[in-house]
Amino acid sequence: MRALVYGWSVGGVVLLCASAAFRLGLRGIDGWEHATDAQRMAGLAWVAWMLVSAAWPGFHRQFAPRVAVRSARLADEAAGPLAILGPLVAIGFLRATGKRRAIALGLVTAIAAMSIGATFLPEPWRGLLDLGVAVAVASGVGSLLWFGARTWLGRPPRVDPDWI
Repeated sequence: MRALVYGWSVGGVVLLCASAAFRLGLRGIDGWEHATDAQRMAGLAWVAWMLVSAAWPGFHRQFAPRVAVRSARLADEAAGPLAILGPLVAIGFLRATGKRRAIALGLVTAIAAMSIGATFLPEPWRGLLDLGVAVAVASGVGSLLWFGARTWLGRPPRVDPDWI
């Protein structure tokens, strides 16, 4: 049962992020194909910025390790309905400190607001913006898989799970 809960918890977050990266990546490729050389250079700069400012500090150093540790904790303790909600627990919406829940809700709200704002950008800029986000999220999927595997194999990262 532990493997099932852990797999669902980490795997659900991986699927959510991979799905978003795929959809944004398709839009990003379309934007790239319709961009001028100058716009492509700006797009490459944006991709690099997203890797350095979002993927590394946000996904690799914060989000992915915490998802893995929270998933392991859930797998050790969960029974019943809480196990079904594994990805929500892993992200920090449930069984989390008030600060962790506020951070999770704030991030989701900010991402939703930025997604709505991006719809007003003309092409190819919207596609290039989506390409940068897709690359960062895809990198984050790699981090989730890395920390998920390490934690499952008994080498969890040293991160506070903010568990209550």
